[in-house]
Amino acid sequence: MILGTDGFRSGFVGKLEDSAQGAKCEFMQSDGGLVGRQRFNGLRAILSGPAGGVVGFSRTCYDEDDKVPCIGFDMGCLFNAGPQSAGAHPGPACYRKGSPLTVTDANLVLGRLSAEHCPKIFGPNENEPLDFAASRIAFEELTKTINADLKKAGGKLLSVEEVCLGFLNVANESMRRPIGQITESKGHNTGDHNLASFGGAGGQHACEIADRLNIKRVSVHKHASILSAYGMALADTVQEAHEPCSCTMRLANFQNHVARGLRKEGFSSEQISYECYINPRYSSSDTMIMILQPKDRGYGSAFFKEHRRGFSFTLPNRKVLVENLRVRGRANTGNQATKKRTISTEINSSTKAYVTKEDHKSLRVYFEGGWTDAPMLLLKDRPPRDIISGPAMIYDDTDDCLIDLASDGSAPAASRDITVEPVTKDPIQASIMSNRFMGIAEQMGLTLQDTSVSVNIKERLDFSCNETCWLSNTPLAGGTHLPDITVIAPIFDKDRKNISFYTASKGHHAEIEGILPDSMPASSTRLYEEGAQITSMLLIIGTRSLSDNLNDLKAQIAVNTVKARLKKTYEKFNGKPLEGIHHMDDGTGLEGLHYFNAPSAISKSATMYVLCCLINQDIPLDEGYLLPITFNIPAGTILNPSGKAAVCLRNCNVFSFGFGGKDLETGKDVNGFGFVENICGGSGAAEGWYGTSGVHIHMTNPLITNPEVLKEGYPVILNRFVMRPGSEGIEMFNGGTGIIREYEFRRLLSSSIVSEKRVYQPFGMAGGLGVSGKNSLVEKIPNGGERWVTVGGRKDFKVQTGDRVVIETPGGGGWGEAGSEKVCVLRTESGLEERSFVTPF
Repeated sequence: MILGTDGFRSGFVGKLEDSAQGAKCEFMQSDGGLVGRQRFNGLRAILSGPAGGVVGFSRTCYDEDDKVPCIGFDMGCLFNAGPQSAGAHPGPACYRKGSPLTVTDANLVLGRLSAEHCPKIFGPNENEPLDFAASRIAFEELTKTINADLKKAGGKLLSVEEVCLGFLNVANESMRRPIGQITESKGHNTGDHNLASFGGAGGQHACEIADRLNIKRVSVHKHASILSAYGMALADTVQEAHEPCSCTMRLANFQNHVARGLRKEGFSSEQISYECYINPRYSSSDTMIMILQPKDRGYGSAFFKEHRRGFSFTLPNRKVLVENLRVRGRANTGNQATKKRTISTEINSSTKAYVTKEDHKSLRVYFEGGWTDAPMLLLKDRPPRDIISGPAMIYDDTDDCLIDLASDGSAPAASRDITVEPVTKDPIQASIMSNRFMGIAEQMGLTLQDTSVSVNIKERLDFSCNETCWLSNTPLAGGTHLPDITVIAPIFDKDRKNISFYTASKGHHAEIEGILPDSMPASSTRLYEEGAQITSMLLIIGTRSLSDNLNDLKAQIAVNTVKARLKKTYEKFNGKPLEGIHHMDDGTGLEGLHYFNAPSAISKSATMYVLCCLINQDIPLDEGYLLPITFNIPAGTILNPSGKAAVCLRNCNVFSFGFGGKDLETGKDVNGFGFVENICGGSGAAEGWYGTSGVHIHMTNPLITNPEVLKEGYPVILNRFVMRPGSEGIEMFNGGTGIIREYEFRRLLSSSIVSEKRVYQPFGMAGGLGVSGKNSLVEKIPNGGERWVTVGGRKDFKVQTGDRVVIETPGGGGWGEAGSEKVCVLRTESGLEERSFVTPF
């Protein structure tokens, strides 16, 4: 990075070296601090832009008197960017570039954005205003399409304005969702904050988003449109020292270290302040909580307090480990604007003046109740402490703010009761509720991930949360396999008499007392061999690691347009049945005396997954997906087995190991552990793209275990985790390669491998078979040699100290014939024909 700045430096006197002749140059880092050129590292500046905004709003909008914390709202950082977003180019339809409709167009049509006060920089010669007509015509066409569908469904027809307002309501809900999710995941209530809005378009949405977050005050700084850049001028120069697994006695040494570094940059001791942090965590959990040194230096009590605040519980009998220490030195550069008066002082210092609407030019603005007159005010003409009742529009040279119907431009917004109308056939309301429900489920998942201690939930993310505290895991009650425990919690009304709705979370537990650790034995033939069966109860008993189960359950308790697509597919194939044949290594048909049976809930989930891929829209994952589907799965088959059938495996490439349980000789219970993970392979190719290498295929959430977590928490070393060259199907478009994962064990353990495609090769959609997988046990010989043996696709076996297990997963099938001259058509979407897409690796 230093070499990369040489050309930039050469244009300055003194080449930006710190000297009397040269200029001092500092760079913003992702942590909001400035560093000199010599200490700058690009890796630490990836989020420097948002960091500038954080410094900007915290220095300008935080009130030192009332000390209410602020949430920063930068509208541009909350929307997806990339080849399918309008962005600055081509931009909204009103930019005169033939672009798609965006939120900006909706604001323009509804009068919330005035073309008169926007620069005339559009059109071929960049001298025309925003094109209101283009936005209006595009929304009229969209309204016709929506109303045609609503008419068929018997729904209420919408006006152009209602469609535009629906655009904004969905956008506001989409922006509210990450703000609430991030804030609440840290254990904070959004309503206990003020909202600091910045970015050029933030002021148009800030009041309505604050209302959805139950926030009473919105602050918009005069430099809101350039607040990220302004924040760089307000930032401190920083230097840090940190050390892993240290002790508090070294904090003083760290302070001396950072002080020396800052003094070298010309700062005096009086300009330097220090912040001392530790990062503790519970044993067997990697969720660290950063603790700033308390005044009484009571780090332990501060950690317990923060953990309880964030996750609603603590683990009194579990050790607390200090992961690392950190000291941050801050040097005030003297560029910070010193606030002479706080916001509260400004508001309360003199008599407030109410602005009358009659004395100002009005604009027609559309709200929920229809069109209304809103006065248009220029900020530069308004003295401090004016009170402007909504609705109103406030313009500045670079910003515009919409004050909605029940707010004013000075004091906090009036509290409003938010009512939600029933979702019937209203696509707008359905989209809003979709965001709300998915936001709830995502927040539950984050909390579950943060608070669990087992690797399956913590690292591999093998869990799911839904909107649908009893425990259940049996396949007869909608379960999948026994390690997947579902916690269902009813949510009552205010009087606690009636159940309003249910929340549910499902997590894969590493151990549920089967005949082998991990409760997924390759040799199981009956359901009881796989562990405890729970139809409906409060606690589970009999496990090799009860404390992990209970703590994961604590974490679970803490969290507590399909028809149209099917019709098009039906018409495409002239109503003919669609069939597919897939060979498993030991055949299919009747339920088997093995573990590979799959409850009907799995077929339904897999169907929902396929529909999600086909529809490719943000629709709630609920039973509505399956309403148009009729399932015909004969009882007693591998896909609808009886209640006695073993069902532990429904995925490929599952490896597990562990020890403990009931000693067969003494009958005593031995505490131990169980570990299980899914191992990735190569995906198949298709027309126009290559398969992806080393990826979990058709698995929506699990990740492979981090090697450091594996080494630290279990008696095993991961010797190799590499791609498997030559395993892919070689054709016009090659499949993805499988991987090689090699474990070395440091003690006697029971282990199990359950995998597929060790006999049959993965097929390609148009030729090009992938290479089958292979599982090997490498036994350590006492004389120093080793013995390689093939384990096969499914096997329970023992490993001794020094033994290794080598798993080589299959590669994906290829597409087409190698060397074929057939012209391939790359997959495109309407309006995106000129854009290129690549498969990420």
